[in-house]
Amino acid sequence: AAVTPFLLKRINELTGGESLAANLSLIENNAKVASQIAVAYQKLGRGGSRAVAGGPRAVAVLGGIAMDITAKASDPTSAGAQESTVPGFLSMSSGGVGLSLAESMAMLGATPGLISAVGRDSHGEALMQRLREIGVPTTNVKELSTESTGTCTLVLDGRGELISGVAAMDIFDRLVHPLVNIPKVLRQENMSQLRVLLVDANMPRDTIARAAMACRSRGVECWLDPVSTVKAAVRVGKASDTGEEILSSIDLVSPNMRELAVLTSSYLYPSQIKVEPLRKDEVIGWGLAAATLPSCARAHPPRCPREDRSYLIVSC
Repeated sequence: AAVTPFLLKRINELTGGESLAANLSLIENNAKVASQIAVAYQKLGRGGSRAVAGGPRAVAVLGGIAMDITAKASDPTSAGAQESTVPGFLSMSSGGVGLSLAESMAMLGATPGLISAVGRDSHGEALMQRLREIGVPTTNVKELSTESTGTCTLVLDGRGELISGVAAMDIFDRLVHPLVNIPKVLRQENMSQLRVLLVDANMPRDTIARAAMACRSRGVECWLDPVSTVKAAVRVGKASDTGEEILSSIDLVSPNMRELAVLTSSYLYPSQIKVEPLRKDEVIGWGLAAATLPSCARAHPPRCPREDRSYLIVSC
């Protein structure tokens, strides 16, 4: 360190003073790089998605957002009580299939579009605030003054096992044409580069059908989450004359074994559906487990030793 001043002076003499300019440029460049690194770290901390919140979206979600309310008994040995109460605690968190999908993509750095609805109440305000926090645009999230925000209330015993629950999702029955004009939404400027529309079966049957047909006409893939066996049967299964059109227009369905059994038993034309094994590494970020479907699925509902496995269904 003691010889540093001498070396700097000698270098300045040998370079005719040009080393000073070089050192100043080096300092300026270091400051520039440091600021770029700081900005990058800041984006990582925020999920990185807000910087392009107004840009075009490659993926959009048509699905339910709700407030999850959980009541759990305090005593680990408590099995709950019938026609009575037990000491416990209550927790609330943002939820819903649609929000979970959008939130996961936002945390991965994407900026998905979201088509959904909330009520003009405290739960709705909290959910809208959560969407803003994670950088998911709320342009196509309807705020309905005549409806209550969707809620899913669960009662757990002391071990955390489900005793009962109530899903109040009537608000999504309002998301029908013309209140939600799917073709018009897909024509929005920020949807010009849309490649995939993710739909969850909380949506009305007619809305799912319109979404699938709108995607087909615009060359956008339509992926469906059946949500549950009940929703799979009512919203997507062949319960009416329009049933065939819905599933035949869907590009990908991700049911578990029980939902798959409902879907395959609801349709009389399984030859039009191609079912393939799917490895976790084949679809990044979706976490669909590997599974197979017996070739005799048409005659016999599929059986699998693990009911939590997922199946990939691709329309031909």
